[in-house]
Amino acid sequence: MATILKGIGGGHGGLVNFSLSGCFLEEQGSEALRVHFDMLVELDIYECEYVVSTTIRDILCSCLKLTKLRARSVLGKDVVKGGPWVCRRLRELRICFLFGESEKDLQ
Repeated sequence: MATILKGIGGGHGGLVNFSLSGCFLEEQGSEALRVHFDMLVELDIYECEYVVSTTIRDILCSCLKLTKLRARSVLGKDVVKGGPWVCRRLRELRICFLFGESEKDLQ
């Protein structure tokens, strides 16, 4: 997946709408997706088996043009550790925010 994502746009980004279904987007694939953050408008990675929480956080903090995000989950502690959300155009957010028992103050 990382090779495909890096190859799109000659490694300079360019994806606007992106949806993955039934695949693994592991650490290398998540890193390769970052080159597209400046252009992404719609991103659906809900059906990916493995997307690290920090990637979801980075998407929310880096994708200026994003209007739709569908993902499985993000840890509350990762959201707090991240910067401010820059996706001011966001109109649809489907995601589960996960909090541990010891994180009641984050809720």
